[in-house]
Amino acid sequence: MRRRPPVLVALDGSARSERAIPFAAEQARASGSVLHLVHVHELTSALRRDPNAATTIGLIARVETQGRLAMLADRWSARGVSALPVLLEGEVVPTLLRYVARVQPEYLVMAMRGPAGVLRSRPGSITEAVLRASAVPVIVLPLDVDEPKPRVLRQVLLALDGSALAEHVLPAILDLVPRIQTVFLITVLEPGVGGLAAAQAHLDGIAERFRMHGLHACSIVHESQVPAASIVAESIVRGADLIALTTHARPGSRLALGNCTDGVLSLSQLPVLTVNPSQPLRQERLAEIDALAHA
Repeated sequence: MRRRPPVLVALDGSARSERAIPFAAEQARASGSVLHLVHVHELTSALRRDPNAATTIGLIARVETQGRLAMLADRWSARGVSALPVLLEGEVVPTLLRYVARVQPEYLVMAMRGPAGVLRSRPGSITEAVLRASAVPVIVLPLDVDEPKPRVLRQVLLALDGSALAEHVLPAILDLVPRIQTVFLITVLEPGVGGLAAAQAHLDGIAERFRMHGLHACSIVHESQVPAASIVAESIVRGADLIALTTHARPGSRLALGNCTDGVLSLSQLPVLTVNPSQPLRQERLAEIDALAHA
């Protein structure tokens, strides 16, 4: 049997970032994956120039971080989740992305905000940089709400705009089968531009693909000047456990990072799964997944 790719959770040393671990651990448990607890110990510019010039304070911080990661890994391993502590050194974004590219996880889980400002959703932030560059799905958790609990993903709200770029998110959703039960597909159009029937037909076609995998699927088309608010509101109405969309979409689309995606990240109290469509769509993976539905 092919081993499942791991689930990664990015930690920044703060207690708040560790609140993302229960969610990531539940996903690792559900898929039978190993949970990687990843912390990037960022070197100062002086240490990057001369790694041998490590200060006592820097060494102490590194040892303390190693100890904390090992303790967390032992804690979750005792709860039945295979966990691996991973301490990396270097600049946070490139170092994290290199590790992601090397291990090819199922997805990377990140906290949206932390008191240290390491994982914060705002222009120029580490979160935004990772979303723009990651070759694997990223799940962002809104940690400004109540303490997140381990969440079993059953219902997913999937935002599409009718473009091929937006459909790069489909493999990530299909990879969740059979854990998920229902997919709600939503497209939000500008008021008065028309195209409601065409958008509905397009979503219905994608919904049929999900039904082929034994899932319940529902197509929803809205008109709104504020698509992010409509998507988040619909996720509440439908009782979704996860919102999913790409970080980019077709030129001129309202579903684009810095606009709709950033708005959803800011408004949602649910985990948000994002896929960067700059990577080629894994048509072979889609074909493989669809073939399993007929096996």
